Parts: sequence; structure tokens; C-alpha cells
Amino acid sequence: MIFQLCYTSKETTSAEQLMFDLREILSEALYFNRVNQIRGALFFANGCFFQCLEGDKQAVLDLFERIQRDVRHDDIINFPSRWGEDGFFNAWSMKLVRKRSDIHDFFMLKGLEQFEPCKLSEIELAEFLSLLRDAEAEEVESQVE
Repeated sequence: MIFQLCYTSKETTSAEQLMFDLREILSEALYFNRVNQIRGALFFANGCFFQCLEGDKQAVLDLFERIQRDVRHDDIINFPSRWGEDGFFNAWSMKLVRKRSDIHDFFMLKGLEQFEPCKLSEIELAEFLSLLRDAEAEEVESQVE
């Protein structure tokens, strides 16, 4: 069984600092997640981060505790965690998905004018995770070997 924890938060840094912060977050995540066998995805749009973490429950909870102390974001909203037979991101230690039109369209179909993951139902969250899983990954992250 795989433990899954997803959350959303607001960025606190300037637009000029954002790309540096994303690369730094991914660099840290790639190493830490490989060592701790955590998988996941990170999405950023409209000043909001969305991240899904999957793996051993204690390892994910320990990581989330560290994430909550990170000053690069605030207003963290934690989705209900869940257990599953399979994860959405088994092949990725951390997958970065950038702003995409299909994700924008998904939120528009849900009646949301912009990326607002905190307003998704449990079923819609699973649909969103499937979109992230199927999206092409950015060059800065690494697939698990």
C-alpha cells in the first residue's frame, strides 16, 4: 500500500526568484525523495503550488513537516491523505509539470476561472492527478531508474 499526501500553497517569492526557487526545490526533492523512496509531482500556476507525495507514510509525513516550515510558500492547505494500491507517480522521484492549457481547461470545466486546486472534490482531485501523471515532464527533473 502507498500513502499519498497532496497539498496546495501560495508562493511568497518574487516572479524573478520563482524559477530559481523551483529548481532548488526540485534539486532538493530529487535527492531526498530517492533516498527515502518517495515519489511525486509538483505543479505551479497562478501563484499556487500543488504537490503530491507518495511513499511510506512516516517518510511522507516527515517530509511534509519540513515542507510546512519552508518560507518559499504559505497558506498551506492539506488534502485528505489516502492509501492506495498504486501511486500516480511511481516512475518519478519528483515530476515538475508546468502550466499547461489542458490543465487550465480542466479547471474551467469544473467552473473555476483559474488554477484553484483547493476547490476540487476528491473525485476531481484524482482526475487532476491523472492529468499530472500523463503530462510530459520538464527537463529539470529526473525519472527513477
